[in-house]
Amino acid sequence: MDDSKKDALAILAGPPTNKEQGKSGEPDGDDARLQDKENEAAALREKVNSLAAANEELRVRNKQLAAQVEQVAQTSGKADTPEAGSTKNTAAAMRLAERLAKREEQIRTLLVRNAVASSKFIREKTLLPPGVALDVFSRIFTVEEMDGKLVPVAHLPTGEPIMSRIEPGKPAGTEEALEIYILNHFPERDSILRGGAGGSGAGGNQERRSATPGSIARGDSRAFSKNLEAIAAGTVSVV
Repeated sequence: MDDSKKDALAILAGPPTNKEQGKSGEPDGDDARLQDKENEAAALREKVNSLAAANEELRVRNKQLAAQVEQVAQTSGKADTPEAGSTKNTAAAMRLAERLAKREEQIRTLLVRNAVASSKFIREKTLLPPGVALDVFSRIFTVEEMDGKLVPVAHLPTGEPIMSRIEPGKPAGTEEALEIYILNHFPERDSILRGGAGGSGAGGNQERRSATPGSIARGDSRAFSKNLEAIAAGTVSVV
C-alpha cells in the first residue's frame, strides 16, 4: 500500500482514543502511589536481609571471642598467662557484644517497619498515608524469637498476642494480624477504611474538617500522628 492510501486510512480512522493512549501512558495517581509503596516495602525487605546477614556474621565472631575469653579465664591462674591478654580479649568481646546488640535492635525495628509498609491490606483497604500507618500500627508489634528466627508478633490492647484464625494455636502472621486488629480492635476503623472494606470508607466525609476539639480531619496526617494515643483510646474521633 502506497503512502497516500495509508494517510487516507489514518484520516478515516480518526485520532487515537483515550483508551488506546492509556496503553502506553503513565500510570494514574492510584497506581503510582501503590507502586511507590511497593518500592518502599521492597527496599525495607532488602535492608532487613542485609542487616540479618551482617548480624549473623557478628554472632559468629562474638562466639569466637567469647571462647577465647573463656580459654584465657581458665588459664589465668597460671604464671605464664599475661593478665593484659585477658583484659584485651574481654574488652574486644564487650565491644563486639555492643555492636551486636545495636545491630539486632536495628533488625527488630526494620522487621516491624517492613511488616506494616508491605501490608497489602493497609495499602489497598485503608486511607492512611504510609508514614501515618507506620506510626499507628508499628506499636502493636514486638519482635520475638521463634524456631531460631526473629518474627514480628502483633498484640491486642490487653497485651495478649493476636492468634491466627488460619493456623489455630499460633500467633497470626503480620498481614492477618493487621487485618484482625484493624477490623476488630481499632476504635476509628470506619474512619480509615476505604469504601467496601468493612466500614464506611471515604464516602462523603473525606472533605470534612474537624468542628470540635475532640475530632480531627481524616486527611490531616499531621494531626493524626499527634493524636495517635487519643485515637486509639477513642477519646478523639476522625471525621
